[in-house]
Amino acid sequence: MAAPGTVVTAVTAAFGMDIVFSHAGDAIAAHAVLDTLAKHHHGCDAAILAISFDSGLMAARELLPIPVLGMTESALLAAAQNGRRIGIISFGEVSRGLYQEVFT
Repeated sequence: MAAPGTVVTAVTAAFGMDIVFSHAGDAIAAHAVLDTLAKHHHGCDAAILAISFDSGLMAARELLPIPVLGMTESALLAAAQNGRRIGIISFGEVSRGLYQEVFT
């Protein structure tokens, strides 16, 4: 949802993982996110990361002069404010540790 007149510009990283489900994949994805944001944040009022583990979110917040939101962080915050239990559909046990790290 965006206010009338809002321009949303979607960009995709030039490199990275097809699916992130490990710490190594998350590190590669974070590099790709930072590289992409460095090239495309100019002229933007904010950035939204649409990657399930919010890869690179904290580093992007340190580096960029604009607000950076993570899709997973935002969804979890909204869910926590509106309910007592939260469920996630994921890749199973292989990604459980990474999701637990995002939750804490």
